[in-house]
Amino acid sequence: MNRGEMRTRVWNQLREVPVEGFSDTDINNFLNEGCNDLVSRVKCLHGSDVIDSVANQQRYRIPPSIITVDGMDFRESTTLPYKPLAEIDFRQFRISYPQGAGSGVPSQYVHMGDAVLLCPIPPAAVSGGIRFWGVLRHPNMTEDTHSPAFSEEWHDIPILYVCAKFAESDREYGEAHYYWQQYFGRVADAFLQMAQKQRGRPRRVKDMGELSHDRWGVR
Repeated sequence: MNRGEMRTRVWNQLREVPVEGFSDTDINNFLNEGCNDLVSRVKCLHGSDVIDSVANQQRYRIPPSIITVDGMDFRESTTLPYKPLAEIDFRQFRISYPQGAGSGVPSQYVHMGDAVLLCPIPPAAVSGGIRFWGVLRHPNMTEDTHSPAFSEEWHDIPILYVCAKFAESDREYGEAHYYWQQYFGRVADAFLQMAQKQRGRPRRVKDMGELSHDRWGVR
């Protein structure tokens, strides 16, 4: 289904619930919110994003397109290939770099909340020098012809999310409870399906998630 078809499904559902004061724009926003909520729970879109390295800068914010970091690469120049970085925890960092990381070509990184520390600290700026791999945030559907970037068999899940949100906003708590139960039941189904598909699969993959993320010019 595309966004327009999903919105029609939502309106058909809402006719059974006495909710008022909502528009097509509200539904569109909640559909995008529901897609992101599903992706963050099921972790079904995988890919990469790159940022520039800065001379003598150790701390870097994780790109907003990445929900969960699975790995990182670094390249010394735009003409050289990326090399994977090993992840270490903060305790290992303190042991390995008691006087600080120093300057050099990064070989490790420490994940700290919404940022990472590179070790050693890159001495030069490189365009696209740092590559993050992980679970991607769902791209917003901005046109009615856009469809969710995940499997079509899960397109009903954001619809349930929207119905739950609308019923909740209108204080129809019985209906909201019903839709939330339906929503989380379908999320659990999707999570189990994804876990079965990914059993024994490499973590770094160029799959439908990465390709879909590029579909509308969203990196």
